[in-house]
Amino acid sequence: MVTSLQRSLRRGRVVHGYLFVGADGLGKRTTAEALAMALFCPIQPMAGCGKCPTCLKVREDKHPDWHRLRAAGTQIGIDEIRQLRQALSLEPYEADYKVALIEEAERMTVAAANSILKFLEEPIGEAIIILTVNNMAQVLPTIVSRCQVHRFSPVPGPELAQALIDRGIPETEAWKRAFRARGITGYALTEASDEADWDLAKCGALCDQLINTGADWLFKQTNDWGYDALEAERLVTGLQEWFRLILIYKATGELEISQPEVAEQLERQANRFTLKEIAAIQEQLATARHALSLHVNTRLTIDALLVQIHFLATVR
Repeated sequence: MVTSLQRSLRRGRVVHGYLFVGADGLGKRTTAEALAMALFCPIQPMAGCGKCPTCLKVREDKHPDWHRLRAAGTQIGIDEIRQLRQALSLEPYEADYKVALIEEAERMTVAAANSILKFLEEPIGEAIIILTVNNMAQVLPTIVSRCQVHRFSPVPGPELAQALIDRGIPETEAWKRAFRARGITGYALTEASDEADWDLAKCGALCDQLINTGADWLFKQTNDWGYDALEAERLVTGLQEWFRLILIYKATGELEISQPEVAEQLERQANRFTLKEIAAIQEQLATARHALSLHVNTRLTIDALLVQIHFLATVR
């Protein structure tokens, strides 16, 4: 995605509307800033050096031709969009372009969205608007059709872990962050969370217990957790990723992790399940996660989930 954007800039193919789509933490805002730097930078035109005073002013939201709009409350209203369009109608102060970033553009009211649509239909001079959204389905189709769309996807675990290692983060810590982040780069770059998070080793240890011990341990363990809703959500999310790794290994024979002790644990557990059983567990995990989002009884949800995993691992 970034490569295609850079290629377009090198060819001088700049459009008036860009739509960046993807979950929070995948770099949509950072890419928008980089696009503005590329258009403004006097040192590396159409690339951006990221270090000169012009680029730094964009990063610090201090460049007179760079405008960033975020919802002050739950919505972005027509008055905010009118002010933005007025700013874009003026001649650039320092650069050849004026660039506006509207974050969480799905929060625009109908009137605000229609105003943006009018701008895209009748662009003003060298003004450019970048919209970022989590879900493209929440944007007017007519806006989508008039923008150059770039989709931001989660980064594969090994690639994300290697990027963290390249930044000087120790290998074990890098893998822990990559697993916890579920492919979200912004989350992976934050400090490691506390011990409440279900990292690779913790998920693997729990599954070992489910495979090798009886149901009495299971109920005692979950009772000790206290059935905290947030902890339950972390548990289910961690197990979903753990069994995804098991499924990949079972189907391809390839491991996405390099931690020897965890890799051995994952291989051993993969031999306890068939592909059909892993699919059944993934379905149970998805059901549990949905149930937790509806604020159902946390204890019943987690007990039922872990009993099912224990049953599939021990009954043949």
